Amino acid sequence: MAQGGTIKLKNGTILKGEIIADTGESVTVRADLIGEITIVRADIDNTATEPATPAPESDVKRVTAPNPVEVAKGKVKTDPKKPFWKRSISISGNYSSASFDQGSFGNSALTSAGLPDSGASLGLQGVTSSYNLSALLIRATATQIFEFSGSFGQAKYEPATSKVVDNYGGTGSFTQILNPTRYVLASSSYKVDKVALIDHQFEQIVGYGFKIIDTEQTKFDLIPGVSISESKQGTIYDGDWIISAGFLERFEYNFNERVAITQRLLYTIGVEETDVWKAVAQLKLKAGLTKSLSLILTGNYTYDNSLGPIPVTTLSGLGPLASLYQNFQPAKKGRFTLESGIELDF
Repeated sequence: MAQGGTIKLKNGTILKGEIIADTGESVTVRADLIGEITIVRADIDNTATEPATPAPESDVKRVTAPNPVEVAKGKVKTDPKKPFWKRSISISGNYSSASFDQGSFGNSALTSAGLPDSGASLGLQGVTSSYNLSALLIRATATQIFEFSGSFGQAKYEPATSKVVDNYGGTGSFTQILNPTRYVLASSSYKVDKVALIDHQFEQIVGYGFKIIDTEQTKFDLIPGVSISESKQGTIYDGDWIISAGFLERFEYNFNERVAITQRLLYTIGVEETDVWKAVAQLKLKAGLTKSLSLILTGNYTYDNSLGPIPVTTLSGLGPLASLYQNFQPAKKGRFTLESGIELDF
């Protein structure tokens, strides 16, 4: 393999170029200006020969496209006694499918009375566009990982395109590594999503993780566990503490040092209230542009089986007419969000 270097001959001649062959008795050099030349080793001044200069590290090799948690784990392996910190900020634009059916309720009594007879006329949220700011902080050691993330966004939704609402939330998680293939995970999250009429939602998850695949290129984890949650989102379960069982699945594949894809799936079902179940799926593509800047494209899908009736918070302004709408269920149990933007690691 060719390598750069400088060779000085015993007669004082200096050759600069690439060493392309070394048989032990002779050296072949692709020298500047004169091209390839083979030199008997006895003619080389070994005391003056400069060592080969290593090629500079490729920018591609320094791109940190993989998941920040995995990057943190990798850094810890190089110096187990030193905690590693990882920080990132991302700015993105979002597109979400409708949170509520915009069509007609199909009730002639509402139409004849001149009352709103569709999700759109009631102002229920349809297609949404928004921007989102999020931040991530990780502290990792050889046995523990602390991860904190937060987000804030503003959204405009149809049909009230001038309506702007705030969404925000945060997640904190702790991982205790037991051995190379086992760990314990505890995660707490809180969010407010005014677009989906979620006044608040809190969830605490505890699980026991298994590393099914753990290579440099591919990682696959399965984490069965339990959760306890409480929310206010216009359902009959508002204010109830729901105990659920389920699992968290995580997959990551690194195409190369620059591009990586991650996939997540969280599924929970109520232990007693089996009608309360949900699945949250995410697919994220991250392409590194430089060592610290990456492009991100993320698809999120949430299915919440407890949703359905028009939330009480929407009906509260209708007074005695509210009872006319309580039986309609325009809330979409499934919601898809497409997000794209940039992420800065530092």
